Amino acid sequence: MHKIITKRYIREIVKRDLDKVSEESLRQVLEMKNIPFNRNCSRESMIAMIFHHKINLWYVYLKSKHEFFGVNEHEILKILDVDKIILEKLEAEKIINIAYYKDKYIDGELFREKYYLLEDIYNTSREKINSFKNKNKLIRNAVNVRATEKKENHIKKALKNRLLDAYKNYEYWEGLLLDDKYVIVFIQATGRNPKIDEILDIGIIDTNGVILYNSTFNINKRISDDTYMIKGVDKEILNNSPSFKDSIEEIAKVLDGRVILNYNSEFIDEIMKNNGYNYEIKSVCLMKSYMKYIHSRYIIRFKRALNMQGINQDERKTKALTGCFDTLQLIESVIMECKENIEELENKISKIS
Repeated sequence: MHKIITKRYIREIVKRDLDKVSEESLRQVLEMKNIPFNRNCSRESMIAMIFHHKINLWYVYLKSKHEFFGVNEHEILKILDVDKIILEKLEAEKIINIAYYKDKYIDGELFREKYYLLEDIYNTSREKINSFKNKNKLIRNAVNVRATEKKENHIKKALKNRLLDAYKNYEYWEGLLLDDKYVIVFIQATGRNPKIDEILDIGIIDTNGVILYNSTFNINKRISDDTYMIKGVDKEILNNSPSFKDSIEEIAKVLDGRVILNYNSEFIDEIMKNNGYNYEIKSVCLMKSYMKYIHSRYIIRFKRALNMQGINQDERKTKALTGCFDTLQLIESVIMECKENIEELENKISKIS
């Protein structure tokens, strides 16, 4: 049987902490060894007698082991070569016992530090500790395996949910391009108030990028030269253009039976009606679709959406036409991103499986 600690190890600890032994225990040791002494002599004198008569410190330990002799938690972990979990199990099995506690202050806070009997460590073989460690290691490994499997199943489930969302997004956005009923409409107006502002120009393309309609319109509202420049329209061309009301029939023919795709469909619907368009308008708001796609609770403006997708604006003959092709690029970009997400998630799931 291989001892974890030796009597010599214990004697060294006793020698180190002999000044902490109670006077009564020191008297008992001297009496046991038939050493004459004055019972009123000091602790220091009795300790000096013990060393003078070369009394085996093992006997001192046996007389005072329940008073204080022991090792703290940090020391016993090193001696036994175990972790705290195994140590707690050894305590529960009464293989190693807590002898007493010492109050200790760390950064002004009181902690109770555990101390263990040296005799328990001395009477326990290395083989017994190793056997206990191996037994609990197998149990812990089994628990870890189950925990790992549970975690992997949780991750796999989460990835599958994300994959399902990616497929739904892909089907939705690709459906916008594949269905012939959809057309992309973009409008430039004199301002942002659909109730009072007029339409400057309008662009309509199909989802293949074919231009179905593009025109500027003469307006009644007076706007500054700076506004003409900002809106990207030529004042002279605008003055020579037809009015929006005169073009409504032609626009209605293009939009007949179609569903409008626009990043802000509410604005498009309202400004067209307020400018005299009395035909039925069916539309899809791509801003709401994009916010849902990126899980945003906040409004994402068109330019920001383009930046988030890494799209550079495609300058065309008019601002409205530019907006149409930018919208088409946005849809195509989201579809490509969905494809990449699907591929990445499928690879991750296959690796876990």
